[in-house]
Amino acid sequence: MELTEKTKKAIKITITIILAIYVFCLCFAWAKNIPFNNAPDEKMKYDVCEYICNNLKLPHGGDESIRDPIWGISYAFTPILSYMFSGIFMRIAIHFTQSAFEIVLAARFISILCMVGYVIMNAKIGDKLFKGAYKWLYVAFVTFLPQVVFLGSYINNDSLALLSISIIVYAWIIGLEKDWNWKSCILMAIGISICALSYYNAYGYILCSLFIYCISSYIKKINIKEFLKKGIVIALIVFALAGWWFVRNFILYDGDFIGLNVSREYGEQYALNQYKPSNRKTPAHQNMSLKYMLIDKKWIKTTIQSFIGQFGYMDITMDKVFYNGYKIVGVIGLIGAIGGFFISKIISLIKKIKKKTETKYTDEERIKIKEKILFTILMVICIIIPIILSIYYSYSSDFQPQGRYIMPIIIPFMYFITKGIKNILKFVIRNEKIQNVLVGVIAFIWTVIPIIVFIKYIKR
Repeated sequence: MELTEKTKKAIKITITIILAIYVFCLCFAWAKNIPFNNAPDEKMKYDVCEYICNNLKLPHGGDESIRDPIWGISYAFTPILSYMFSGIFMRIAIHFTQSAFEIVLAARFISILCMVGYVIMNAKIGDKLFKGAYKWLYVAFVTFLPQVVFLGSYINNDSLALLSISIIVYAWIIGLEKDWNWKSCILMAIGISICALSYYNAYGYILCSLFIYCISSYIKKINIKEFLKKGIVIALIVFALAGWWFVRNFILYDGDFIGLNVSREYGEQYALNQYKPSNRKTPAHQNMSLKYMLIDKKWIKTTIQSFIGQFGYMDITMDKVFYNGYKIVGVIGLIGAIGGFFISKIISLIKKIKKKTETKYTDEERIKIKEKILFTILMVICIIIPIILSIYYSYSSDFQPQGRYIMPIIIPFMYFITKGIKNILKFVIRNEKIQNVLVGVIAFIWTVIPIIVFIKYIKR
């Protein structure tokens, strides 16, 4: 029996609501069981939240009350939008409780909410990019990686960055689909604004937003006046929502609108001797080759492992069976994605040779093909940029091979993994119903694993 569009829509909404509730409960359970400061730099981040809570204003990055005595800096030099919300939640919490940990839990609440928004946006993305069960496989892949759940459970900017890039990618999709209508432009501007106030390692999406808007407008032959008008509105919204932070930095830190140079200066002045930027034994300072850092010092291995899931201060590691399982799925997905691309090109070439004529496309079809190529290229770029930034940071500033630093790759990466799994299953299994059952089983297992991880490694 064929379902009506209304019924299909109701089912999609119901599943999305169930997933949102599940993510909320999952992240809340993790947040409630992770001891304070048993996550990367949580104490330093909490200090900023506490300052905002107590003073109802934003701190100077070099304020002594939040400056770490070891590193000589604070997290207030970098964007602190999520810490602002944490400060507000803490302010509300202190009216109801005096429990120190419950106040920490209130500060963590913004990360939980970001993950709820993240799963909702990815349900929308999956609905646009995939059909049938595969859209839910994509949502499972992109949301329920243990490290992603971990990021939704403690004080950080990473969860806000993930929410922002999910908004941006969805805006790209509907922008291409709807010829950059006002909804897509405003949504992209909001996503860019949140991204700008989250984490620098996600800034590749801001750059790629400029590319996709300009190049796709050219491909679509959008009227220049319309292009400029909407482009200016996007820029104005971003400046209004996010520009204040960089103007503030420019004024406070003598023109350093990013805040990285002044942070380095404070680190040089106030950090313990061995942690001063000039004294750190970075691979660059040791004249180490990039190859040695990546392979011999196990940068690649550690980054991949902590991308999948490594908790606490990267001292809580899962059993090998988990890592091997995730790696196998990733490798199969990549083989399927790359193999599917080349096979489609070979088939297309064979058809052309047989017909000895070029395939005829309508203008609309040509535009869609170019847009698909553009989208794919930008998704690849959004994988490359965070990885390069993380490698550069580890090599030149502070050797920290951490998966969270490349986490902005998660949406495009899982998009390609899902496509690859789809290509392989369609090649191996012809029956669509069997495909859907198998996809459902994979998605279910992937979704449930964080509960197993919670019981085994997180629950106190």
